[in-house]
Amino acid sequence: MENWKNLVEIFRIATFFSYLFYVVRMYMTPIVFAIPSYQRADIIKQKTLATLNYYDIPKTHIYIFCANKREKLAYQYAINNQEYHYVTGVLGIQNQRNFIKKFFAEGQRIVCIDDDISNITEKKSTDKTEGKLPDLDCLKTFVSSAFEELELCNGYLWGVYPVDNDFYMKHEITYDLRFIIGCFYGIINRHDTDLILSHAPKEDVMQTIQHYMKDGVVVRYNWIGVRTNFFGKGGIGNRQSREENAKKASLHFDDKYPGLGSVFVRKDGRHEFRLNFRHRFNFATT
Repeated sequence: MENWKNLVEIFRIATFFSYLFYVVRMYMTPIVFAIPSYQRADIIKQKTLATLNYYDIPKTHIYIFCANKREKLAYQYAINNQEYHYVTGVLGIQNQRNFIKKFFAEGQRIVCIDDDISNITEKKSTDKTEGKLPDLDCLKTFVSSAFEELELCNGYLWGVYPVDNDFYMKHEITYDLRFIIGCFYGIINRHDTDLILSHAPKEDVMQTIQHYMKDGVVVRYNWIGVRTNFFGKGGIGNRQSREENAKKASLHFDDKYPGLGSVFVRKDGRHEFRLNFRHRFNFATT
């Protein structure tokens, strides 16, 4: 009996130090910024890298994921700054996002940001003006607080409001099933197979659903937004192919995830899968 108690105590101590090591490693390791990009060396330099530089994000914390070795060389030549990390990844946005998660260790705090972000914006007034939003004051403070919020609510995914329009924005953080747009979000990294992404260009919808089903919570800051060009040249493909794939993905989600959302067709024929923020799991954290 005494030996059994000793084994239990040893297990408890080992578990405590394992958790302590995880926490220390996570907070001693800097937050990294991962940018998937394809055939946009000039755009990433003019937009996202300029934006991150404006917020004094260290270049050594920024990783640019290129589709292949030739692309990597082109980016190194165009950007002409070896402080950045240039990584040879894979082709295709969903494949690249999966590659990014495998590239970094579990527990790493990653901010994923698209290559054409010209501004990170913030609604600073409760008034609905429909005017141009001002820039976010401090990106470092925001992302640090967002990851701290994940720790508090046992979440692993945070995001921002999907539309850069202060008429619809609210000064609130939500924890239910609301879309986390793929152009700017943060994750505490995991290598779990049930978080592998597919169905581009709706892989961000899939990611939102995956995290909500797994964790019961996704965190969204509804007064923070981004300014970007959603259908710019380069990137993952032309507009027609995106719309065709978006339709297939939306219909697939409608069939696979009943109750989590529904298909919506815009006036221009584009298909969306609108998430049901009223949905609740019994274990959900709200």
